[in-house]
Amino acid sequence: MEKVKQHYEKIASQYDTSLQKWGYKDVIEEYITQANITLPENPHILDVGCGTGIALTKLKEMYPDAKITGLDISASMLGLCKTKISDVRLIQGDYNKQEFYDFESGEEFTFEPHSFDLIISTGSLTEYGNLKIVLPFLFSLLKPKGYLANIGHQKGIINWIVLLFWKGKSTSKKEFINKCIHCGFESAHSVPMSLGKNIWAWRKYCAVARTPEKTKVENFKLDSNSAHSEQKLETSVS
Repeated sequence: MEKVKQHYEKIASQYDTSLQKWGYKDVIEEYITQANITLPENPHILDVGCGTGIALTKLKEMYPDAKITGLDISASMLGLCKTKISDVRLIQGDYNKQEFYDFESGEEFTFEPHSFDLIISTGSLTEYGNLKIVLPFLFSLLKPKGYLANIGHQKGIINWIVLLFWKGKSTSKKEFINKCIHCGFESAHSVPMSLGKNIWAWRKYCAVARTPEKTKVENFKLDSNSAHSEQKLETSVS
């Protein structure tokens, strides 16, 4: 992830302009709308790989009473996000290693289990995440009947070429949904897209998974490149 971090530090100042030019922002916003996720009052939302806040801006519009947290590996991206959205908590860190710091204070930060109603990721989770590690971790952060929404890149030669520049990879919609079910999510489905004329619409997908009323996260191992060799999460919520 160090190469990914360096890449986004370098391109942060041009990031928003580039994505607006190619219509990426429009597709992200449309998918968030089409997902049509109903949340309780005063929901807690986490944006994993929030970048400069493209998804956060739309989420604030849709859920104005929400308490929102943004997580990203790049300080430069978070700095730009802070200039656009002042009333969100920003966390810097690597979700593969699960090492996090409060962006404002620099102090170590720990996410509380079962604390979010919705976790969303747009072009980050399936592009940079070790899903064997990150999916169980995110599952543990969701409340019972909480949602995980992922907007990712479909597999294909065009996306493979594009993601070479972005230092990422693609994970198919079917593969992501299957991994969610295997992880313990109660259900997972894809979201239809109406922006057929936008090139990003058919190169991306949105999948939404939901935790059951009672959730449990079993043992899982971090890979050998992680700072930790093994971590055990065992939680049960009624």
